[in-house]
Order: sequence, then C-alpha cells, then structure tokens
Amino acid sequence: MTGLCIISIIIATFYASLIWWIYQGWRQTQNKVSSTSSTQTGVSVIIPVRNEATGILQCIRSVLNNNYPAHLFEILVIDDHSTDKTAELVQSVEAVNLRYYLLSEDVTGKKRAITFGVQLARFPIILCTDGDSQVSQLWIQEHNNMYSNDNLQICAGPVLPQQSNSLLGTFQWLDFASMMAVTANGLFRNCYALSNGANLSYRKTAFIHYKGFEGNFDRASGDDIYLIQKMTRETPESAGFLTGRNGLVTTKSESSWTDFFHQRKRWASKAMSSFDSHVKWVQGFIFAYTLCMTILIPLGIIATKLFLIPLIIILATKMVVDYLFLKRLSVSYSNLYAMQRFLPAFFIYMLHILLSGWYALVPPAYNWKGRNVK
Repeated sequence: MTGLCIISIIIATFYASLIWWIYQGWRQTQNKVSSTSSTQTGVSVIIPVRNEATGILQCIRSVLNNNYPAHLFEILVIDDHSTDKTAELVQSVEAVNLRYYLLSEDVTGKKRAITFGVQLARFPIILCTDGDSQVSQLWIQEHNNMYSNDNLQICAGPVLPQQSNSLLGTFQWLDFASMMAVTANGLFRNCYALSNGANLSYRKTAFIHYKGFEGNFDRASGDDIYLIQKMTRETPESAGFLTGRNGLVTTKSESSWTDFFHQRKRWASKAMSSFDSHVKWVQGFIFAYTLCMTILIPLGIIATKLFLIPLIIILATKMVVDYLFLKRLSVSYSNLYAMQRFLPAFFIYMLHILLSGWYALVPPAYNWKGRNVK
C-alpha cells in the first residue's frame, strides 16, 4: 500500500506540474501586449465551406464588419461541393471584396479548398476561418499587427464556442478553453505547435515555400495542426499566438452528444499523423493519467484497503488542479457560469479522453457532412 501511495503521489505531482506549466505559458501570452503596426497589409480571408447554410451569412457579415480598409482585404469562399443552400446564400451577399468559388468535380476536401484559395489570393497574408464561425471587429487588424515581426510566418488565434447554458455547450466551452491554453503555452515557449483552423493566418510565401499540405492530402482532417507543425519544425520561433480578446473567434457548439463525439472522432484521427513528439508526449501523459484514474475507481471500491488512498490521491489532485485551472480561464474569458457545470463536465471529460485516445491509436472511418472519409 505504501508503495502504491508513493507512486500515486509522484504521478499526481507530475500532473499538477504539467498543468501549472501550461497555465503559466498561457498567462504569459495574456500579459504580453500585442504590437500595433502602423502598416496595414493586404489580407486574403479564406473560408472553406461544405454545407454551412446555417451559419455562413453570419460568418461573412462578421468579417465584412471588421474595422479594416475594405480595399485591403478580400473574402474568398471556397465551396467543397455543398448540397444545401450555401452557394445561394453566399452569392446573395453584395460586397465588392467577396468572391465565391466552387471546387471542380475531381477536387474535394478542406485542404484542397484552402490550397485553391491560396492560389487565388491577391494579398500576402492569408487568414482562415470556418463557415460556422464569427470573428471580432478587430480580428483582421490583430492578425495584421502580428506580422510587423518579419520573422513571423504563421499565427494561431483563440477559438471558443458560443456560450451556452446546456451541459453539452458548457462542456465544449471548457474543453475549448483548455485547448486554447495548451496551444498558447506551446507557441509561447516554442516547444510544440498546435492551432485551430477557425483562427489561423500565415504568409502566402511561407505556404508556397513549405508546399502547403503536400504529404497530408490523404487525411481529411488536420489542415491546421499539420500546417503549423510543418512550418515550425525547423524554426519554432516563427509561429505566434494572438493575445487578448480582440482576435477571438467564436464558433457554434455541436448540438447533440452524438455530433460531439463524431467531431472528436474526426479530430482524434489526426493525432498520430502529428510529427511533433512534444504534442504526443503531453497528450499521451494526460491519456495515461485518465486511464489510471479510471482503472483505480473500480479497484478502490473492490479492494478498498489497497487502492482507496491511491485513488483519492489521483482523483482529488486532478479535480482540484483542473478546477483552479479552468476557473482562471473562465474568469479571463468572462464565462464564470461555466464553472457551475464543472463536476459533471469533469467526469464527461474522462470518457472523452479515453475515447479520443482510442480513436488516435485506431483511427476510424467517419461521416463528415454526408461524405465518408478517414
């Protein structure tokens, strides 16, 4: 029993140290004052879409509403063969800097859509978001400011779901917030690279130099993570993370638990294609810790004398550390309400991590917007 307790304390201490390290890296990005560039560079906003009729108008309007000279940005909506009214809705918007394109019949997939958009882009900075997202009024300006640093090649930004009172919506918000902290920490410390494609910019010359998604077209997902890791493999300092809330992008939450787990199945399937060993190490440890905790729960009930104290150490440490961590994030992003659902979200997260780990190890086929992919 003593040996198990010591091992549990070591593992729990390691977990607490990892979350503290992540939090401190994220906090440094929030304390950093973003530079303000006196030069406004031309920006091409690329929105790859497939069956986004429910949100594409709000997305386009939020981009058009940016406080940025209209002649210095364009919006390229690249349609990956939508079967709903996406095309009709996009073409109904009257804006001189909005263009709509439909991929040819023999070309499919988000990566192909983005690549096509980059080829058509007139401006040196590429800025991407998704058709179900909405951006802030200073979104373009904030990304423009980052490129006052001549060494910067690619920049990730924060993405959060729209705030919701439901358990599913709250869980997704907390999960996204933690992922943003993990992303910010890695880019701030130049030790690993993650990103979300709903808020990602890069120089067009860098995309061309690194040959875009070449070598990864066979996977439907992973356009964001693969690209930032490819661009930063030799020069990790060439990536940045957008600080503050002016560059925040909000996206729609999945509306059902079935849709949510389908989404996470898709995301997890790209994990093993990452060539960033640090990312795999962090993800692997969190998965192993959660698996250990899951195994200890029934053992602690069946063999109380032997496993109850190790279970309490592992479980209590994670619960307290996660609560403090997420509360800080919730305060920063003005959504303290989310912490009222912390307890059920905590146990849902266990299931989520275990399933994501399994899907990462055994990538499944899945259906995405009416298309079977893998």
